[in-house]
Amino acid sequence: MFKRIFAAILLMTLMISTFYLPSASASVPTGMYIETSVSASPETMNIGYGESVSSSLEMKILAKGEAPKTERPPIDVVFVFDKSGSMNDTVNGKTKLQHAKEAMDAALSTFNENNKNRMVSDRFALVAFDSGVSDANSQFSLTSNTSGISSKISAMRAEGGTNYTNSLEKARQILEQGKDSADRKQYIIFMTDGKPTNSEKITAANRNFKELIEVDDYSSRFGNRSFWIKYFSGMVTTFKDGTYVIGDSGNRNVYITGTKKQYFDSNPSQNYVIAEHGGKYYIELKSASAVQSDIEGHIHEQAQLIADQGISLQSIGFGEARNASQIDMDFLNDLSLKGKGQAINAVGSSIVEVFQTISRNISSAVPVLTGGYIKFNLPEGASLDPDSKARRLSGGKYQIDLDTRIEYDRTPIPEQVNYTLPITFSQPGSYSIDLEMGFNGGEYKKTNKAVLNVKPIPVSSAAFDPITIEVGETVTLNPLLRIEPANAFQKLDKIKKANASNQAFSISVENGIFTATGLSPGFDDITAEILSGDNVFRPKGKIYVKDPDSLKW
Repeated sequence: MFKRIFAAILLMTLMISTFYLPSASASVPTGMYIETSVSASPETMNIGYGESVSSSLEMKILAKGEAPKTERPPIDVVFVFDKSGSMNDTVNGKTKLQHAKEAMDAALSTFNENNKNRMVSDRFALVAFDSGVSDANSQFSLTSNTSGISSKISAMRAEGGTNYTNSLEKARQILEQGKDSADRKQYIIFMTDGKPTNSEKITAANRNFKELIEVDDYSSRFGNRSFWIKYFSGMVTTFKDGTYVIGDSGNRNVYITGTKKQYFDSNPSQNYVIAEHGGKYYIELKSASAVQSDIEGHIHEQAQLIADQGISLQSIGFGEARNASQIDMDFLNDLSLKGKGQAINAVGSSIVEVFQTISRNISSAVPVLTGGYIKFNLPEGASLDPDSKARRLSGGKYQIDLDTRIEYDRTPIPEQVNYTLPITFSQPGSYSIDLEMGFNGGEYKKTNKAVLNVKPIPVSSAAFDPITIEVGETVTLNPLLRIEPANAFQKLDKIKKANASNQAFSISVENGIFTATGLSPGFDDITAEILSGDNVFRPKGKIYVKDPDSLKW
């Protein structure tokens, strides 16, 4: 009896617990997270023919949750510093190099301050570059002591070209080899003042090259006169620390097979690819655009490898970005987006603030949401204001960078971000816009959709004006139709005579333009067919044809 009572109580307990256990799908997120929303104002618009209408997307990002109480994860940062010759250019009374050195000093000061009293220290390294990686000006080992980096920066001089590829490759290798914990976050802060001009890569040759002959060797074998002929015909080039004559005789042309180390240079008057082969150098002359395309391809490969390692790439374009005159911010942004980073433009002394902002954000003692963005598609027929801060990405989408920093002092301050995006529509239709809003390179993100309906203004009525023409005269009929309202969307599909055998006039159409030509005195009714949305209008009219030499019909 006792066992039966106990079993009944146990069964009831299990049933009650089943009803009252909270649902996992209804659980509230823990930690830091965001909520987003989007609304259109207005959501539905009426558009007239040849006109445009506008709406605004109202977007909200709400920071929610609580920050963890533990110390933030340690970070590794590799500074990739451009010391090319253009860093000697003067801006606001100082060279770019001086501005950049001040920016680095400010950044290191911020990093050092936020690295004090940590249980696990942050670490830093430096890769300086011009036409290649500058070993003498770099610090390749990761260390929490930044004094060595400061010394290298202080002694740095500007010279050479601009090699993104191998400097980013070296930075990635430092971080890969130095990774000591899965918790340690890794960053590359890449600063450049120009477009890439140089690259080195071990890659397949399998094509024709011309032999490079050292100047002294060439002159001793063929004489100075022959050298100067080569020089003035553009067959002399510089490479590394040497000057070479480009061999152009048949026995100097070599088809090189296999994988070789190759040097790419798109600087003015260079535009070549040089391959190492059998202890000699061989050259392939190419167009500037072809060499540039090769170089940019190498850089994209490195950016993808960086992203694959979970490294965040923060880029600083130091120079005038308008029309990509000095720096191509779209290209830098494409690179950074692969590594869930951000590209920021700096001009003159503003580079100090940019470096400080990046260093403060990634080394903050309290958790922060930074690098905010709104990414969206823009359907055909929709356009943005020319002054919009949105920029077109290589994949066709658009992105707006949010200059917002949200600190979590347990809870977020400030907690809401609002953004208004005006959009203009030139055609009727249903426009679906997908949006992604996020922070920290997409670590915190949400997606939303906005659907806006642009309806064509319909025809309410249509009628012909009176039409009188002379024999031999041709008139256009389209403007003789009175459409109400005048800006209604419509298509004039047909105009036909009531009596097809009537010989008073003929009707022709070409590219939607209808004309009537008077043939002989007389008249006939005509009927048009106008399409407007789901409606069809059939206004009637009459064409009179008179003989210019007679008042009789």
